[in-house]
Amino acid sequence: VLDFGLAKLTAHEAATIDTEAPTKTLFKTDPGTVVGTVVYMSPEQARGMPVDARTDIFSFGVVLYEMVAGCLPFAGSTSSEVLASILSEKEPQPLARYSREVPAELERIVSKALRREREQRYQTTKDLLLDLQSLKQQLEFQAELERSAGVEPGGEPPVRANGGRAVASSRQSAVQDRAPATSAPEIRSLAVLPLENLSANPEDEYFADGMTDALITTLAQIGALRVISRTSVMRYKGARKALPEIARELKVEAVIEGTVVRSGSRVRIAAQLIEAATDTHLWGRNYESDVRDVLALQSDVARTIAHEIQIQLTPQEKARLAGTRPVDPEAYEAFLKGRHHWYRRSPDALKKALEYLQQAIAKDPTFAMAYAGLADAYNSLGWDIFGILPPEESFPKAKDAAKKALELDPNCAEAHAALGNAAMCYDWDWVTAETEFRRAIELKPQYGPVHIWYSHFLRAMGQNEESFEEARRALECDPLGLVLNMHMGWHYVYSREYQQAIEQLLKTLELDPGFIMTHVFLGEAYEQMGMFAQAIAEFEKAVNLSEREPIYLAGLGHAFAVSGRRDEALQTIQELNQLSTRRYVSARGVAEIYMGLGDKEQAFAWLDKAFQQRNGWLLHLKENPRYDILRTDPRYRDLVRRMNLG
Repeated sequence: VLDFGLAKLTAHEAATIDTEAPTKTLFKTDPGTVVGTVVYMSPEQARGMPVDARTDIFSFGVVLYEMVAGCLPFAGSTSSEVLASILSEKEPQPLARYSREVPAELERIVSKALRREREQRYQTTKDLLLDLQSLKQQLEFQAELERSAGVEPGGEPPVRANGGRAVASSRQSAVQDRAPATSAPEIRSLAVLPLENLSANPEDEYFADGMTDALITTLAQIGALRVISRTSVMRYKGARKALPEIARELKVEAVIEGTVVRSGSRVRIAAQLIEAATDTHLWGRNYESDVRDVLALQSDVARTIAHEIQIQLTPQEKARLAGTRPVDPEAYEAFLKGRHHWYRRSPDALKKALEYLQQAIAKDPTFAMAYAGLADAYNSLGWDIFGILPPEESFPKAKDAAKKALELDPNCAEAHAALGNAAMCYDWDWVTAETEFRRAIELKPQYGPVHIWYSHFLRAMGQNEESFEEARRALECDPLGLVLNMHMGWHYVYSREYQQAIEQLLKTLELDPGFIMTHVFLGEAYEQMGMFAQAIAEFEKAVNLSEREPIYLAGLGHAFAVSGRRDEALQTIQELNQLSTRRYVSARGVAEIYMGLGDKEQAFAWLDKAFQQRNGWLLHLKENPRYDILRTDPRYRDLVRRMNLG
């Protein structure tokens, strides 16, 4: 215990004594020039280097390890052997070796305190204290739940009790060094890093991810704050990057990190706000509620964060954050699972999303967000890039679900966005589409999907610069998002800036080589550049990754056609016709193969079928380079007129 504060002592003495004189020793009974008791000594102390507060944190980690394990992390029969152990590359034995009941979070805390490189340790006692406080409360929370479930007071495993006592005792020690509270700087951009799941059940991982998404969504309602979207932050799940590095990559001033634990009907969130540039802890707090009140809990967190970073909420924002309602726990769980699968955007995931969202509504027919999620799922299922449901089957259901959500909550931004999407893709009702998109953006300025859909709308209306700007705005909030990065590549293709498209889409593939739509638009860019071998290779990847989805087969067929491989293009049409006898096949895809073959008669015949199907992608027929072959034909102008594209 006497060793704590040696960093402060040596700093004081350095200013008052001869710096060439031997350093004072507390090195057991051996003479020397290092300060401290050897078994609690940090690597920098052992090397005789200058010390600072992080040295005390290492020594404290040794004490904490000893309290839990009953032995020292660095041992030896002589001082020299102990020093060698401290300076070696070998890590101490995991605490779990002494008992499987040691909490994983305590293991992480002790391990971080004992990092040999002090830059990798806790940088301040305040940060260490926050983690210990959070763990202590989680252990108390779990114990309370176990008691309420009938666990005997003496039934808790002894080592877990040791862990709890260690946390409680260390909290009392650490609190004495806690820095005085200071006001947080003004912050206008932040990222919510994936909340760590501390529940006993690893299957609750989706719940932690869902709570991360919900907190992001709630904070995104604050217009003065730029919040990074879910798809970008989820890339840091499980990553061991330094917070300043993450902040630089996401271009934010602060990050929120924390944990979530769910047990029975109770949920607890521990959140902390960290200034990115200095890795300085600004604020931390724990929140607990019944799962039924989880929406109110999320709003409470958002309001507190806004206050801490000195953002003035508008009256409308205050009203929206206060206007939460209880939700059935099973409905909320199903909603989180549904949203989780919707974000994955694969055909199988979209089907699962639909199933879970229907379950959520069955459990709680008054849950507006579940209806909004259902509307999104149906919109995606009807979009022919997935080719799962005929548009006439999916989009009307999407509209019904969105309207129901708005009956329950007129300020549900997601529902307004979904209604605008259906109006654009199915009704070709441009006035309603724009009205709904604008309303959604007003309600939730940083809701990424609405910016993508509104960008599509502006592009179809011929407002290309405005469309690009909308896409760029979305990318600011989701710089690592696959859909948004792919979307920028698509923009370049339809602007006929093919080299920029290729560069953007190759960059997107670095984020995820398995993202199908990136291969599709990269194939289209290569196609327009006359790089047919590369184009065919990209479409073949899309076909294989999707297990021969019809719309991707059609893209490959078009590449065969324009590259002179006529027989293979015709074989693709034959395969699509056979598939259409047992599942939905987009007529648009077949029409485009005929365009590649130069067969205008068949191309227009199939475009008429696509029009009857209410194919959503037809909204881009004026910009799509593949349609250039048709533009001088009166039938093309008639199709533009019928779609009210002017």
